[in-house]
Amino acid sequence: MKSIFSILALTAAFAIAVPAPTFAAAKKKGDAADDSSKKSGEGEKKKDTYPYYGEVSDISATTLTLKKKEGERKLEITKDTVYKNGKEAAKAADVKKGAWVGGSAKKDGDKEVAVSINVGVKQKGDAKEGDKKAEGDKKTTDKKADDKKATDKKADTTKKKKDAS
Repeated sequence: MKSIFSILALTAAFAIAVPAPTFAAAKKKGDAADDSSKKSGEGEKKKDTYPYYGEVSDISATTLTLKKKEGERKLEITKDTVYKNGKEAAKAADVKKGAWVGGSAKKDGDKEVAVSINVGVKQKGDAKEGDKKAEGDKKTTDKKADDKKATDKKADTTKKKKDAS
């Protein structure tokens, strides 16, 4: 009877001990899920700012107007608006009609307020087209060099045949 009792006690201890690490691992995963849900809860809050980009159609001390396909987009400029040229500081005078700008804006009631204006922005596609053109020029130059090498090699072969006869 003692042996049956000790076997049952060992079996119960084993049954309790084995799922315990599994439960602890599940608990850790649950904690991670709880943390991620907390993070996603933070992510559910809308960001205060959002990006904008466009060509300047008009600029004044209080308003930045950008061209759109249909109409215009107006952003209010405040004393807190930061002007940048890349990573460097810029001035309001650096913003010119026809220039491309980008930055961050925020909603203030029914108005958009420019938080930052980056005057060092290029029109989308300009850099890519320039890179493609430069790459195309390089390919053309490489092809010309290869053609010249082939022509020189052919001339050398022809000359050797003449000399051999």
